[in-house]
Amino acid sequence: MRVKDRLLVYFERHAEEHVSGERLASLLGVSRAAVWKAIQELKRDGYRFSAVTNKGYRLEGDPDVLSRSAIMSYLSVPGEADIRFYDEVESTNKTAKLLAMDGAAHGTVVVAARQTGGRGRRGRSFASPEGGIYISVILKPSVMHLDMDGALLITSAVAVAVSRAISTVCGIEVSIKWVNDLFYNGRKVCGILSEGVSDFESGGLDCIVVGVGVNFSTPLQAFPDELREIAGSLFPSDDARPRGVSRSRLAGAIISAILAESASVSSRKFLEEYRRRSFLIGQSVQVLSPTGGQVPAQVLAIDDDCRLVVRHTDGSVEHIGTGEVSIRFSPAVKALT
Repeated sequence: MRVKDRLLVYFERHAEEHVSGERLASLLGVSRAAVWKAIQELKRDGYRFSAVTNKGYRLEGDPDVLSRSAIMSYLSVPGEADIRFYDEVESTNKTAKLLAMDGAAHGTVVVAARQTGGRGRRGRSFASPEGGIYISVILKPSVMHLDMDGALLITSAVAVAVSRAISTVCGIEVSIKWVNDLFYNGRKVCGILSEGVSDFESGGLDCIVVGVGVNFSTPLQAFPDELREIAGSLFPSDDARPRGVSRSRLAGAIISAILAESASVSSRKFLEEYRRRSFLIGQSVQVLSPTGGQVPAQVLAIDDDCRLVVRHTDGSVEHIGTGEVSIRFSPAVKALT
């Protein structure tokens, strides 16, 4: 971990203390000049420090700065994660796919504060204003020892990983709308999109790029008019954000959780929690076919391949895969979310 990352960890864990440059240099095993340089780098990242003669430095305020340094300080995965941070990109998934095609390794992460061309399922746009967290992770089935059937479970496993991270960091319990949306207080606060990258030589699946977009502190007015009935944020205003809870802290927890959960996807252990968090089981929904038709059905369960098990009005039971149809709420379900 770089000096400024280690320095940030110390300051955030000793927020009420002033500490001298000499003491910091001793703790980190570096020179005082390296400490000074690291503090200047953190200032450029948006952090504020007070400096008092004979006392030293202290991190001021409760910043919500999304930066690589801060994210790195909150990772719980071993080793040095390869995080590529951008203030703005067209799409983190697009950037990650380009990196994957150029040979980026399993676990490479792209993080952005904004997207200008975020994408959701079925080619839809994904609104990505300031106040959100946009993350894409490159996952290699060969590293995870997954076959094609197992690879199809990635989106669901990531939904559980992100839900856990939100619970741990924010103290908020979110629900899952099959297959890739997270809801809080009746509003969508997170979308997940998984896309495959082919191996041109073998024609097989080389990697999966999993994109996660979280509305952390995005105000309602920042969303397009057509989304204001459904979109929400974990903390709709900065006043609602608890002290010490930041986008960087949540981003670090999400990345750590995704990498940890992806290592055991084939065990399907995540399915129990996925089912517990699902709010569709037992509810009436509209099943949307690719041609645009709508068929009413009742959700019975989620099977071991994370397909939705529904019963149609004629009594027939169908197991629906994620690429086959979409699910639309019935009015009663909207009231439950």
